[in-house]
This record gives sequence, C-alpha cells and structure tokens, in this order.
Amino acid sequence: MIALQITDIKSFTSQLLNSTSFDTFFLVEAFITTYQTIHIDGHIVPAYFEQTTSSEEPSASLSEFSLWKDSRPFCFDLIKGKHTPVNFRFTLQASNSYLQKLLQKEDPDFDSTPIKGLILNIKYDQNQLFCITSVAYHSFIADKTLDKIWDKAIKKSLDMLGLSYEEK
Repeated sequence: MIALQITDIKSFTSQLLNSTSFDTFFLVEAFITTYQTIHIDGHIVPAYFEQTTSSEEPSASLSEFSLWKDSRPFCFDLIKGKHTPVNFRFTLQASNSYLQKLLQKEDPDFDSTPIKGLILNIKYDQNQLFCITSVAYHSFIADKTLDKIWDKAIKKSLDMLGLSYEEK
C-alpha cells in the first residue's frame, strides 16, 4: 500500500471526472460532501433490472459493482459548481480481467485465488488529494508481492496520464 499525494489537483480531477481514463474501474463506494453529504453504494441491485430488457442493463451487469463510467457523470454533476467540494472519497476497484493481465505480465505464477480486488482510494479533503492503493484479500496473506505490483502499476498509470504526485 502506498499513498500518493496528487500535486496538480485540477488535472487529476479533470481526468477522473471528465475523461474515460478511469472508466474501466468499478465504483465500490463514493462520498461527496458539498452543501450536504451524498453516499453512493456502488453495488449493483439486480432487482432493479428484473423487469428490463437486456439493452437497459448496465455495462457491468455481471459484476458486483457498477462501472465508474456509469456513475462518473452523476458524480461530476454533484461536484461541479462555483464552490469546491468540502471533500470527496471514491473507492474504485480494478476489474478481474485487469488483475489477470497484470499478474500474467508481472508474476505469471502468482495464485490469484485469495484476491478479492485491487483497490484505489481517491480522497480529497482540506485542499489535498491522495490516491491510496490497497489489495483486498479473502483471507490473510503475508506475501506482499501483489501489493508491490499494484503500487508500481498505479504509479505507471499516473505517469502515462501525465499526472504528477509525491509518494508519502
């Protein structure tokens, strides 16, 4: 796990909220505080789709969580305006296919069975923005190999997007 302080908040939030840069992530949860606090639970509610056609299902219909791309416009609408939000926090999870590709590239022999997900926490508060990585496991794992691989992948992704940060 690492904490990366984003040094150009405006560029980062623009990439997060106005572009497709993070659209392949799933939204686990969001908290946005402006004049009120909004909590978004990213879990898909299957009952909502029971009486719809397949064309109306979300792009993440087979997943536990909704895709960030489906929630991003709503989150953007909550944040945009004359005033900077008091704070916000987004918990995003990389897709399982991304996890498998990352492991195939970095450590093909790594057993992905105990892995629940690769997590990226994005937290803005008191004019500071942090990206904090973590790996969720189904049970305790002493091996931190995947944590290091995930940390490296996030830094590489931020670098490719031209987003500046400082490791804390």
